[in-house]
Amino acid sequence: MHNNETIDDLRDVLIRAGFVRCDIAACNCGSWHHRYGYPERFRDFENALSDADHPPCNANGNSVFRALTELIAERDTLQSENERLRVALDSVRQKCCDRESNRYEVEMIATEALKEPK
Repeated sequence: MHNNETIDDLRDVLIRAGFVRCDIAACNCGSWHHRYGYPERFRDFENALSDADHPPCNANGNSVFRALTELIAERDTLQSENERLRVALDSVRQKCCDRESNRYEVEMIATEALKEPK
């Protein structure tokens, strides 16, 4: 019985010190967390999203999840655009470096390469 009393005493010490048993399904660590640590962690996410110009606001329902989803969608769009520009640049380099080209011809090749794919 001595072990159970020790465990109960230790649990009481944690509770009095402001700790709670982790019950977050996503965390699932089974450990103890300081009760007041969660708001600070959440604010860290909000601040990071604000720094990336995607703060939780009325437009996204003040939802961190929606703001993060918007940021990810923006990243995907920019990655896609970056790939399109990389392919266009490779095309221009290939066409212009193979032979002597004048400025007008290079501009025409670049303009054609940058057109949106159909």
